[in-house]
Amino acid sequence: MSNQPETGIPGRNTLAVHIRKLNPISSSWPLPDINPTLVSLASLVFAPIFLMLHLAELFWMAWIALIMNFLLDGFDGAIARKFKRESFQGWVIDSVFDRLSEAVIFILFGPFWIALFIINSGLTVYSIRFHRNMVMPVRVFFIIFYFIRVAF
Repeated sequence: MSNQPETGIPGRNTLAVHIRKLNPISSSWPLPDINPTLVSLASLVFAPIFLMLHLAELFWMAWIALIMNFLLDGFDGAIARKFKRESFQGWVIDSVFDRLSEAVIFILFGPFWIALFIINSGLTVYSIRFHRNMVMPVRVFFIIFYFIRVAF
């Protein structure tokens, strides 16, 4: 008997799965029946938009682009779960797009954020190699950091 989950998705039978079941996005929101990878791609598109808006000193609009990047990243997984389209390949694509987004977003914000990105990238490689979902929620921290920076 294999320890690999049937879907091949890391962490499928862990506490995180039980927490996801409580997630109001995937259970009650009217989500479109579209390919979750397209939603991941849309999320990735908001990273350079954030960067361009930030460089143009349109900081509040940049923050909104950052929020859109984060929300779309959550919706791709919710759509995959709701319409039973979860797969290991989809999880890998989402993870790679997440790291690409972080690379674009963090590049201007100094060594601390770049170090977190490098650590998260290493954790992603580990996750893919050993089929265990181990990443840090660095974009959540960055959204808070950026909001504080813009607001004050």
